[in-house]
Amino acid sequence: MAKFAPTPITSQRLKLRLIEESDLAMTRQWRNKDRVRHRFVFTDKLEPDAHQQWFVEYRKRSNDYLYVIEELQTLKKPVGQISIYNIDAANKSAEYGRVMIGEDDALGLGIAAEASRMLIEHFKKNFQIETFHLEVKADNDNAYKLYESLGFERVEQSGNMVSMVLDVRSAAVRR
Repeated sequence: MAKFAPTPITSQRLKLRLIEESDLAMTRQWRNKDRVRHRFVFTDKLEPDAHQQWFVEYRKRSNDYLYVIEELQTLKKPVGQISIYNIDAANKSAEYGRVMIGEDDALGLGIAAEASRMLIEHFKKNFQIETFHLEVKADNDNAYKLYESLGFERVEQSGNMVSMVLDVRSAAVRR
């Protein structure tokens, strides 16, 4: 089944648009930065052929949306990525993640938090997603703080991985 191609999600400062093949070199460069890749479960450097093959498979999945985050006001360029995937329409749930700010000059500007709120609200409103899940490494303090600030609650920990959930039926995404 083909992926539904929604219009970009925008605010005054950010635009979230679906990843395109022309973004692969940029996103691979971001993902291969030491400060980024050691925060993911798969910590090896991504090779071009493997990243291309991932993209081919990604495009086939109708329940997986990876967005490039573009900063529109100051930096005026793509700065990171964010995703909603494993969408289960029947259970109104999805996984949130693959968040990374790849550009060093975009760190500490609140971009990940704003993009997260935009994406979660979009999928709540337009896809009727009520529950968002994620897994984060227990030692990834910055990500863990971000997720808590959005309203995600810790469900369990298994080894170095923490599972968290956000139920948007009971509360709005925190600002």
